[in-house]
Amino acid sequence: MIKNIITNGFIQQLQELYKLGVDLNAKEPIAKEVLRETLIIEPKKDVPYLYEDDPILDLIKNYRVESFDIGRISFYTEDDLIEEEDYIVVGSEGAGDLIAIKKKTKQIVTLDGYFEQLLVCSETSEQFLNNLIEIGKSNLRHYPYKDKYELAKKLSSESKGDLSFYREALGAFEE
Repeated sequence: MIKNIITNGFIQQLQELYKLGVDLNAKEPIAKEVLRETLIIEPKKDVPYLYEDDPILDLIKNYRVESFDIGRISFYTEDDLIEEEDYIVVGSEGAGDLIAIKKKTKQIVTLDGYFEQLLVCSETSEQFLNNLIEIGKSNLRHYPYKDKYELAKKLSSESKGDLSFYREALGAFEE
C-alpha cells in the first residue's frame, strides 16, 4: 500500500515533538497526557487507508485529527471539511479564521466566515505542515519574544506566507 510520504513524515515529526515536550516538562505530571492528546495522531481504525495527493487532506481523511493543536491551529475531521467553489476548508486558527486549501494554487490560506481570503499562510501543504512543527518546537521551548519574532519572519519568508499569521501562531507579540 502506497502512503503519502509527507503525511508520514509529519506524523513522525509530531512523535519527536511529543518526546521533546515530555522531556522539557518532566516535572509536570499532566504535561504528558496533554501533549499526547494534541500531538499524537493515530490512524483511523474503522476505514481503509485511501491515498490523497495533498498531505493535509491525506492526514484528515486517514488519521484521527480531532484533538490536534499546535499554535492554536487545528484541523477538522473529514466529516467537517467544507468544500466551496475555490477552497477546501480544512481547519481553523485561534482567532476564529478558517484555514483552507485554495484549489487553483494549492496555497494554504485563511478565510473569514464569508469565505473571503484574508491571508496566505504558505505556498504548499508540505510547507505548512513543516511550519507547524517549527511552531510546536518554539512553543515547547518557550522561546523569548525576539526569537519567536525571528522565527515568524523566517517561516513567512520561506513559505511566502503572511508574517502576521506566524506571529499569532507563535505568540510573537511584544512582552
